[in-house]
Amino acid sequence: MFKSNAGNRNNGDNRGLLARLRRDTSGNTLAMIAMATIPLAGMVGSAVDIGRGYLIKSRLQQACDAGALAARRAMAGSSLDTAAIDLGNKFFNVNFSNNTAGSTNVSFAVNNTPDNQVQGVANARVPFTITKALWGKPYVDLQVSCDARLEISNTDVMMVLDVTGSMARCPDDSDCDSGPGSKIVGLREAVLDFFDTIEAATSADARFRIGFVPYSSAVNVGTDPFTNQQILEDDWMVDEWTYQSRVANMTTANYDGTTVFGPWTSQTHSSTISNTNCTRYGNNQSFSGYTPAATNNAATANSNPNNVQPPLAIAVPTPPPTDVRRVYERVTAAWGSGSRSCTRRWRVATTTYVANGNFSFTNWDYRPVTLNVETFRGGTPVTAYTANTAPSGVVTTPGSYNMVELITAPGSTVVGASTAYDGCVE
Repeated sequence: MFKSNAGNRNNGDNRGLLARLRRDTSGNTLAMIAMATIPLAGMVGSAVDIGRGYLIKSRLQQACDAGALAARRAMAGSSLDTAAIDLGNKFFNVNFSNNTAGSTNVSFAVNNTPDNQVQGVANARVPFTITKALWGKPYVDLQVSCDARLEISNTDVMMVLDVTGSMARCPDDSDCDSGPGSKIVGLREAVLDFFDTIEAATSADARFRIGFVPYSSAVNVGTDPFTNQQILEDDWMVDEWTYQSRVANMTTANYDGTTVFGPWTSQTHSSTISNTNCTRYGNNQSFSGYTPAATNNAATANSNPNNVQPPLAIAVPTPPPTDVRRVYERVTAAWGSGSRSCTRRWRVATTTYVANGNFSFTNWDYRPVTLNVETFRGGTPVTAYTANTAPSGVVTTPGSYNMVELITAPGSTVVGASTAYDGCVE
């Protein structure tokens, strides 16, 4: 019975201790804080790591956008070339370099999209601190994408293209003859690339118009496509203008010659001669055993080598002297066999010259020339001398003539070409 009472008493004491412990709350806060420190540290550390990751991702996105925009702006045409890629990388690296906020494995790449735009992808690895210690996650890999588009709304573009002679040469000024590598070929490719790029960037509901004005020494403004009339009004242009041009000095006097012939005198070759040499002898041409004197003086026995006939009309700067020469011809007929003798005859031709009142071309004088363009711009065709060679005709008054006057001068026999105004202005 005592044993039983003791057992009951011990059980009651234990139950009283637990009850007292349950009712006693002193010292619980410190224990709870100690227990919560570890998870709280993990939460705060993770928040710091995640916040830093978001910050780096934002910076990475900004750098990607800057690189893509720079690359798109640097594109020479519709393709992404090396220069554009290099510029895009430079802009990215300025905005986000390796080790920014402790990041590693930083990379950036741009490429063309099917519609000739630029798309970029940037990567970076962000290391963790607290998160690494608590969760075993050492880093997170970030990736962002970006694109740069050229979008055109309603736009009018006018391209003024140089088509002067120098465009036929290569950029190093060597002669390409407008072939591959020449500046004119490069210009054509650039214009096509520009058109393709703008066309691809124009929205479906936008209007894109492009015009071309090629120029050399002048520009053809063209006509209004709706009225088929010249775009430039007649009274917008000057009545006369000074051009760097040339004048023809028509100052060489022309003379007509009148020839009087004397009686014939016969001559026979002194030895046997072939048929071919007989023809030479008859024309006073040299051959083996016979050499005519190189003179036109009729007093010389063998004058006028090669039997040149006196000119009947010439153009010389000063009045020529009277021309006196012998004129020869063969008398003996051709033969196949028999006699080998040869006979010829000659006579003196005396030509005197008298000025005929015409004047022919002497030389060019290159200088500024003032021309009246009033009738020309009004639509009246104008005839002018346009050839690059010296004019072969004559005028009746000596002087200097511009390319229009050369045709219209009194008595002019110079032939020109008719030209009509087609919209070209200087």
